[in-house]
Amino acid sequence: MNAQEAVTFLARQRREAGNRIRLRTCSIEEAKEMLARFATPEIAAFASREAHNVGVRSLGWSILNEIKQAGLGSDCKTGVLARCLF
Repeated sequence: MNAQEAVTFLARQRREAGNRIRLRTCSIEEAKEMLARFATPEIAAFASREAHNVGVRSLGWSILNEIKQAGLGSDCKTGVLARCLF
């Protein structure tokens, strides 16, 4: 991993950690904005499980279902989609 890849990786980890904290208690409007900018299967699964707001949990499920329908779920290396949807 070169320096640029390391910086990109660390920035993504930081963004994901921040999103996880905010998704637990944010409004549906904030979640929509956040997930429109940065939605991964892992973040969507987290929202569907951990959000206090029912609308945010539904949004997480909706994103996971879109990923599944697009045929991207079988390529998920983490297995998050398999645990959440099946």
